[in-house]
Amino acid sequence: TSSIYISLSRAANDALLLSFVNEMLRFGSNVPLNIPHRTIEDCTVAGYTIPKDCLVFTNFYAINHEPNVFPEPDKFKIDRFIFDG
Repeated sequence: TSSIYISLSRAANDALLLSFVNEMLRFGSNVPLNIPHRTIEDCTVAGYTIPKDCLVFTNFYAINHEPNVFPEPDKFKIDRFIFDG
């Protein structure tokens, strides 16, 4: 029986493999929301006032499917994370 193992050093040098893994993590969004955090002081984010002791969540799904950042966010594009240079 033969098995194929990919070492981390090989993966780090394989642009297509890294792009596939990054796209899989972006597209899948297995954890749509982060664990809640609590603000320690009043703050302003994008013009909105967030009061002290407010629970805030990061919406990973929305971030990973933002069309201004990821064109055609509902398509799995294996080459999305391959950059020239």
